[in-house]
Amino acid sequence: AGPPSHATPPAAPGAPAETPPTTTPPLHAPLTVGDRVMLSKQYRNCEDAEYGPMKPGDVGEVVEDGGSTNFLVVMCKGHKWRYSREALRLETLDEPEAGDRRSQFAIA
Repeated sequence: AGPPSHATPPAAPGAPAETPPTTTPPLHAPLTVGDRVMLSKQYRNCEDAEYGPMKPGDVGEVVEDGGSTNFLVVMCKGHKWRYSREALRLETLDEPEAGDRRSQFAIA
């Protein structure tokens, strides 16, 4: 017989294959290009966010990062608008904001 093998033995027939752990960004990770975002609760207090194309419940996509500035450019409804980071949050389906149009469809 040859030297012992250090390879992981194959899974038994019918056993589920091991899957690598998935990485989920932390809840409060900085927003970045490609993120799907919604308006935060405090968006009305953030620069001119309330005049942008996004309304509560809308989802936009971060298309530019202001780098050292506090702003992100978001595409929503075919328009780009510069929002302060505090005016945005990651898109979530389980916690509609007050006034969120989707909340009227929530199952009680």
